[in-house]
Amino acid sequence: MGYYALERKKINKSTKQIGVFLGAGLFLLGILRGYPYGMFAGAAIIISLMFRKIVYIDETGLVTKYSFFKLVHTDTWRFDEIRNIHKELDQRRPEAAALHFTRRSMSKMVLFRKEDCDAIVKMAKSANPSIFYDELPEK
Repeated sequence: MGYYALERKKINKSTKQIGVFLGAGLFLLGILRGYPYGMFAGAAIIISLMFRKIVYIDETGLVTKYSFFKLVHTDTWRFDEIRNIHKELDQRRPEAAALHFTRRSMSKMVLFRKEDCDAIVKMAKSANPSIFYDELPEK
């Protein structure tokens, strides 16, 4: 059983169109003017719009999948590596709660549905009872 994260911010179709237009423009100007940095920047903008990221929690831990066409990279933070989980509520998104996961010196903030957070913490604590859990005051 897995719990999928909510998107932090949805990218509008118009924003993607502007990005493709800007990237293509920089790329073409780089070719026409002989400016290799413009070609590189234009290609980087277009490529960055094609990346996808999916974050979810399953029995193993916090899983992040990055995909670019057929290429997929998976980054897993196992529950036995996670030391702290902090829950944070925000008035701006009443349907969501942010869970902050800490592993070694790194931290990830992931948004989940508020009603899923207790089940996620319970799953994490059953896999690793030494995880410290705390709820931060609402903003």
